Amino acid sequence: MTVAVCTPINTYIGNDTTATFPFTFPVWNKNQFSVTVKQTNGTTLYTLVDGVDYSVSGLYASGTPANIGSITLIDADQSWIDNSGFLASGWTLYIERDLLIEQEESIRNQGDYYPETLEDALDYLTMLLQDLNYAISQISGGGGGGGGTTTIIQVVSPYLIDTVTGLVYQLEMISGVLSQQQISAPPPGIPSQSLVLTDTANGNLYYLTVNNGALGLVRI
Repeated sequence: MTVAVCTPINTYIGNDTTATFPFTFPVWNKNQFSVTVKQTNGTTLYTLVDGVDYSVSGLYASGTPANIGSITLIDADQSWIDNSGFLASGWTLYIERDLLIEQEESIRNQGDYYPETLEDALDYLTMLLQDLNYAISQISGGGGGGGGTTTIIQVVSPYLIDTVTGLVYQLEMISGVLSQQQISAPPPGIPSQSLVLTDTANGNLYYLTVNNGALGLVRI
């Protein structure tokens, strides 16, 4: 299959009329995305459970190829569901792709070779890059199209050590833009990964790092 440009998150605002919500990014199985809700003006994020809070449709039983689909809320008197079984007004729902960073395909010399196997592996890597690009855009302020922002929840130090070169950088905020400035050395005892960030759309935690002089994210 081909992998089109997409944002790996869908955001929906409750309006008391809808219980089924499509996800427009492809996945192979229902374990490759998360569903969360929060009150639109709140901060607490609730993670929904497949088979308890929602059901999934649209994916292939065989698990391949990857496909888009939808989730339907299950009414069990949860706070975010109204009396008609719909997503209630005042609540926001997020569906976000959540792929493991792994490569499971093994193609050996003189073994069976199927082009589809290689294509699936390339598709998976492309989707991982899309997910990473979206996560970084939430820090840099770029367009990601999602419902969440990234907020600093813990500041240990304004210093980072480049994971590739070993050079030391000091973080700066200039006119609302986060940047890095190389310095000679950090104070004693400063760790190489010094900022922990949380995505308010899904609750995922990330380390902010410097890699070859460029700011990046590593999910915890």
